[in-house]
Amino acid sequence: MGNSRPSKNNSFAPNKPQTNKSKLFHGQKVYKKKRLAKAQQVEQVTWDTDTRKEYLTGFHKRKKELHRQKVENAKLRDKLARSEMVKDFKSQQKALIAEKIRSNKEYYGSNDLPQSDSDDASSQKNSENKTVLKSNAYVTTISVIEDFDINSEPGLNQPAELLLTPKQIIKKLAK
Repeated sequence: MGNSRPSKNNSFAPNKPQTNKSKLFHGQKVYKKKRLAKAQQVEQVTWDTDTRKEYLTGFHKRKKELHRQKVENAKLRDKLARSEMVKDFKSQQKALIAEKIRSNKEYYGSNDLPQSDSDDASSQKNSENKTVLKSNAYVTTISVIEDFDINSEPGLNQPAELLLTPKQIIKKLAK
């Protein structure tokens, strides 16, 4: 009968012819590699106990910190997206208002008063800009006061104690 199992001698060099010397010194080469590996090993690993404890007990803390950062970043992205959306909405509204003003001026006509009195108006404290809008039934005059000073109005220079509250005004009107 033939031998169906490979022999143990074929384990170290199947293509090389095996000599007595290679068989005898093969184990020596293996042990030499093991000795070198053992000599290169670190004899003792020293840990900084505080750092090691922080690392081993800090998994939950680090996970919570990452979660907090992700939530912060998400809020920031939402805030930026919302501000961008508001900015777009405002620009659309401005464009819509400008279009409506233009169409109203075309429909009603824009009869600005001549600015011949502009020298006198600029010398005054409260300069006014007047616009007249005309329709079939009504004439509307719009006056814009540019340098408006609230203290120049009559009755507003009084001390706060002399000004009437809404309840006092109602009582005064009821009399």
